[in-house]
Amino acid sequence: MARAVVDSKRRLPVLKSTPASDDPVRPGWQWIIFGALLTLVAWVLLSTLVIFLDGALMATFDLGQNTPGSLAVVFITVPHVLALALSASFSGHLIGRYGGATAGMREAVGGALVAALLGVFATFTGTWTEKLIRTLVVLFVSTLSAGLSARRAIRRRD
Repeated sequence: MARAVVDSKRRLPVLKSTPASDDPVRPGWQWIIFGALLTLVAWVLLSTLVIFLDGALMATFDLGQNTPGSLAVVFITVPHVLALALSASFSGHLIGRYGGATAGMREAVGGALVAALLGVFATFTGTWTEKLIRTLVVLFVSTLSAGLSARRAIRRRD
């Protein structure tokens, strides 16, 4: 008797196995904004970690103002570029994986592009050549990372 009562209870699934037909479909521009915000937040968090590690490495190896330019590039620029690539890749993967039919590579690259432009213009200092080089590197790295990650996620999704 007790077994019949237990079996008659309705159990709700924890995860949806298939999307319901009444779920709203998000337009692509919402995924671009989501990707830009996700990229910026991850980029700021990873850059904070990189700055902390840079300070620790510079103190450990006694690198200061007399450090040659090539070492400064290795210890300062490369980790920040990797932090940007990782954050854009993370954002692109999430958009490609969970974007559904309306979000794909274009939305992931668009979100990374918006985040890169916001990040570059927030720190728009230096000479014009430095600004141009920084802008091109940030745009290239972010869009390439997000696009490749979204493409890989879309292939796994299908």
